Amino acid sequence: MLHKLIMDIPSYITKEIKALDLGIEAPERNEDIEILLKNTVLQGGKRLRPLLCFLVADLFGVTCDEINPYARAIELVHAASLTHDDVVDNATLRRGRPSINVASSNKKAVLVGDYLLADVIVSLSKRGNVKLVTEMAKIIKDLAEGEWLQLQMSEDKNYTKERITQIAKLKTASVMSWCTISPAILANASDDLVTLSRSFGNNLGMAFQLIDDAMDFRSAVEADKDNNLDFANGIINSVVYELFINSQTLFKQYKSGETLNLFNYESELMAAVKTIRLNAKTYIDTAEQELRQIFEIVKGNEKTLRPLLQILNFLAKRGQ
Repeated sequence: MLHKLIMDIPSYITKEIKALDLGIEAPERNEDIEILLKNTVLQGGKRLRPLLCFLVADLFGVTCDEINPYARAIELVHAASLTHDDVVDNATLRRGRPSINVASSNKKAVLVGDYLLADVIVSLSKRGNVKLVTEMAKIIKDLAEGEWLQLQMSEDKNYTKERITQIAKLKTASVMSWCTISPAILANASDDLVTLSRSFGNNLGMAFQLIDDAMDFRSAVEADKDNNLDFANGIINSVVYELFINSQTLFKQYKSGETLNLFNYESELMAAVKTIRLNAKTYIDTAEQELRQIFEIVKGNEKTLRPLLQILNFLAKRGQ
């Protein structure tokens, strides 16, 4: 499935992704900050968000040159969110390497994240599209609020499905929506089409988050040492919440402060994973319907639709 996806991506977009410059744009940039970023949160990564930007732009007839700075912007905002997350979560690893807070310090990691966000806003402001500057400012606000709500929930232990869903919308879906609305805005699409594009991105983002939650708990054998970092920090994702809803005794034990090893309850955990994967599939199905609606409205070429459908198919398969 991944091979099929790669084959369907137009060569000119693959070239753009490989060449995407994620360096600080300002000529007066701080070189020490740039080196730290290149060695931590900007090293590696799948660049899924820029890829989505380029593919949706292709669907809307927006050129690679036009979307490039906006694809760059969302990857840098994502990287900034990782620097802050690593501090909040007391992380030690990021993509198999020391996390930015370990490679430097908590204080420097926070400042680097702020520096990245400022660089993005300055860069977008210079391009003069007020709508897109406003959209990005809202996303940055959503990321901060999502992290705040997540911390608040871990402190008050008032876990609800509504709160967990809201956090996913703020921290993941909002970022994905940029990849689908920025091309629409650049294409001067109607308000209705921008709204539809936003919904497509939000549903794609929600599916991505739920599948990511499920992948954290594949099985006890495949579990990575750091996969339970969120749980250890009192952060409950959709899978763990589903487990607790089905096992109220465990939920009470957890709320009382008892230390739990979730993999001692593997059969119940895998049942929760299955439910969350089914929920993700619902979001994927809705996203596909919206994508096909967008395709019909813009009267796109079939070649521009195929790789986006492959991404949805890849997510669906990854969630199984």
